[in-house]
Amino acid sequence: MAVQDAKLIAAELKKRGFTVTLRLNLNAEELETAFETFFVIRGSDPNARLFVWYAGHGHTLNGEGYLVPADAPRPDAQTQFKLKALPMRSLGNFVRLAESKHAFAVFDSCFSGTIFDSQRALPPAAITLATTRPVRQFLTSGDAEQTVSDDGTFRELFIRALRREETADANRDGYLTATELGLFMADRVTNLTQARQTPLYGKLRDKDYDRGDFVFALAPPPKPDDIGSRTRRDAKAKSAEHLFWESIQDSEDPAMFDAYLAQYPNGSFMAIARLRRDKLRSGNNESSGTGAGSGQSQQHRRRLTSPEDVTWRSIQFSADVEDFKAYLERYPNGKYAGDAHRIMKKLARGRTGKR
Repeated sequence: MAVQDAKLIAAELKKRGFTVTLRLNLNAEELETAFETFFVIRGSDPNARLFVWYAGHGHTLNGEGYLVPADAPRPDAQTQFKLKALPMRSLGNFVRLAESKHAFAVFDSCFSGTIFDSQRALPPAAITLATTRPVRQFLTSGDAEQTVSDDGTFRELFIRALRREETADANRDGYLTATELGLFMADRVTNLTQARQTPLYGKLRDKDYDRGDFVFALAPPPKPDDIGSRTRRDAKAKSAEHLFWESIQDSEDPAMFDAYLAQYPNGSFMAIARLRRDKLRSGNNESSGTGAGSGQSQQHRRRLTSPEDVTWRSIQFSADVEDFKAYLERYPNGKYAGDAHRIMKKLARGRTGKR
């Protein structure tokens, strides 16, 4: 699950414009080199915002937190474990090498906060000041000696917060700070696990790197009018499809069902339309030797119920301009084209009058 979580976080960050480097299953040397290279090279840009997501094992030994690489022995073998595991103090040194103002590291693992001050304060009210001051921030999914769940909950809540699917932006200003995120994650995970897992968040214990805040700009929430208009459009589309279907469902002309399938290839009645069409065609082939009178009657019936007639009957009372535009695109010189243009003008005047 840790690898999958890392991939999902990487994908989400790419959507938000981050340049992402994904490293998986690193050994001790690779892990240390990855952190050092990231903070030195990527951190050489003062305007860069550095973000790290670590999904893997963590351990606390004698009050010191460690990141556990893939080739580390069990913590029981303390001496060998210390030779392989990366102490959080080393990470504290790496983040100080960066010239970037803001750095935020999230650890989906458990260990005590040995390099940062754990916080429980309310989030700051102002964003402008927070973005101008340097900061090194951290968030862990659990405290020392806790068993951290590997079911993806921590990652899922983090992504939901970035997508504004959860109310993590405490002051609702459209920006999510690392402090607000830490407050949200600590509260939600603690509640969901009934305090078996208590995330920690805070800033580096350094007077030069504890003044600002890492900030994510959130997408604006959908406007109520947008939601309402989208719902109305969906309802109208469904209504038009149902009207269309009701007007042809008892037809004995397979062309009617062809017309329905052309206009609604993934419609609610797609399967039954195909079955009905194929059955009618099969029947027509079997009775192809009928007399002229029967053929004329069938042609007359088809003229009265052409695909264009069916389409027009399904929209003629619609209040949606898009329905008539769709008709005109399909039948630009159709028999109802004049009526379609008149109705569209009438609907446009009605909209202008409402404003």
